[in-house]
Amino acid sequence: MVLLQEIAGLPEAQLRERLAALQEAEFLYETNLFPDTEYTFKHALTHDVAYNGILQERRKMLHVRILESMGELYADRIVEQLEQLAHHALRGEVWDKALSYLRQAGEKALSRSANRTAIATFEQALAAARRLQETREVVEQTIHVHLSSRLALTTMSELARSLQHSQEAARLAEIIDDQRRLAWALAAMTVSCAGVGDLAKGTLCAERSVVIASSLDDPIARIAAEHYLGWVSGHSGQFHKAIGLLTRCAAQLRPWLDAEGEVRGAASWPGFSGAGFFYVNALAWATMSHAELGQFGSAIERGQEAVRAGENMGLTYVFGMAKHRLGYAYLLRGDIEQGLPLLEQCGELAQRSDLPVLVTHLGACLGQAYCLIGRAEEAVVFIEKAHAVEEAGGPMLFVSVNLATLAVAYSLLGRSSEARKSAERALDCARRFGQRGTEAWALLTLGDVLAVCEQGAYSRAADAYAAALTLGTELQMRPLIARCHLSARAFIAA
Repeated sequence: MVLLQEIAGLPEAQLRERLAALQEAEFLYETNLFPDTEYTFKHALTHDVAYNGILQERRKMLHVRILESMGELYADRIVEQLEQLAHHALRGEVWDKALSYLRQAGEKALSRSANRTAIATFEQALAAARRLQETREVVEQTIHVHLSSRLALTTMSELARSLQHSQEAARLAEIIDDQRRLAWALAAMTVSCAGVGDLAKGTLCAERSVVIASSLDDPIARIAAEHYLGWVSGHSGQFHKAIGLLTRCAAQLRPWLDAEGEVRGAASWPGFSGAGFFYVNALAWATMSHAELGQFGSAIERGQEAVRAGENMGLTYVFGMAKHRLGYAYLLRGDIEQGLPLLEQCGELAQRSDLPVLVTHLGACLGQAYCLIGRAEEAVVFIEKAHAVEEAGGPMLFVSVNLATLAVAYSLLGRSSEARKSAERALDCARRFGQRGTEAWALLTLGDVLAVCEQGAYSRAADAYAAALTLGTELQMRPLIARCHLSARAFIAA
């Protein structure tokens, strides 16, 4: 009511009289009485007719007046009104405020995992930025929007678009010679490049980000850069390096976090989910590397800590990732009773929270668990679903493991030809993407499939086992080494 009176420019008594007449005619109704009376149109069509009946210039002027009045009336609670402020700034063509409010509204949506809303809002912010002169302030905000868009698109498994935003953020940072933002943009490019299957370029981006961040008086940027170097190192099969970097990142972040996972003080994380995200993610990926090395005590300790922190901080995405990694550690140790519930809970979370990227991460692990308990048909259904997300533009990092586990499931179902083709594709993908640890598992799977399904392929099976053992030994993957010996012994006995 206060805002309406401000815009209408009428005495309160006259305004109330007109509102009463509109209510009596059933055009409007009250939606809220406290702390101030609010009204809405009874039918959306009535709203549209009334709005479109105003001349365009008059509409634009009204939006500007509403924006100015809201800025004054709600100065002490702007965050609550961000979406409305952004709407009126956009419709009023107040482009500088539209950029600022849309960026903040997008980040607000991102913080509550409303990723589709965040993506649409960031696109509007970029459209507003294109209407402005490229001052340094505008470019800085635009970089921030690109980095935030990258994160939202990554969680929605849209990696090609994510990479475009990362690249544009880096390009703009170089244009204005902003080394801090360039370090952040390169960290983002690490994820985007690796996500589309270019681990080599992702590693180069991470290494460059570390060099730049280390030259700045900015420990936050350095921790983020080292986090992603650790992350990409784990995917490349450099498990000891990954553990060292990720464990150090978590240790450095732990004293800075409050109960909600936010950084104490003025430290900022432009275009990223905050220190809580990095803390939980670092622990989760360290869990994965510990498990691959057969260090199950450390893996489970890190994984449990990641799950607790993710749940306490309300970080849906990394909470799901932490459950997945801990479930994988249990599964690799042979403890299906502990691992399967965690993996299934992660799957439910992915479905409930609309996070398709979690489905791609989870495919092989949950599929493997189902195979181990005799539910191969369910494994095929789930992994094929995960693979469909990958083929639609999702992260390529799990294509190889998903295809390898799919080969196992096909083999159990007697689908020999499909099993062999899937195993061969898994091996090819792992080699093309530079995923050496995954390559070792794909070789083992190919050996198992050939040994069971292909008559006369004994030589090829033996070669696959030998190659898997050689690579696994080089990478110190003790669980894989044990599996190689078991498979080879069974193969020889047969």
